[in-house]
Amino acid sequence: MKSHPESSNLWVDAPLNPDEGISLGEGPKRIVQPEYNKAGDEVWFSVWSGKEQESAIVVVDDKTRTLKHVIKGPKIITPTGKFNIHNTVHDVY
Repeated sequence: MKSHPESSNLWVDAPLNPDEGISLGEGPKRIVQPEYNKAGDEVWFSVWSGKEQESAIVVVDDKTRTLKHVIKGPKIITPTGKFNIHNTVHDVY
């Protein structure tokens, strides 16, 4: 679960989401680890897929809740560890 002082949203994980049509093609997606950028205007999610499907990091505009960017490719297999050091060190939640 994540929020930010500059946001009115509260974002949560959806690791057991059964909806295959949510993004990135076939297979269920495990949407986890929301992480804000320093300004609090973007949220980055890790989207885990099955071994044979495509995983990604998805960037969402916090204010409009719309998709801004999808980071994907053959090297994005287990998209974790994308922590904002500033927010973590300063307990920005």
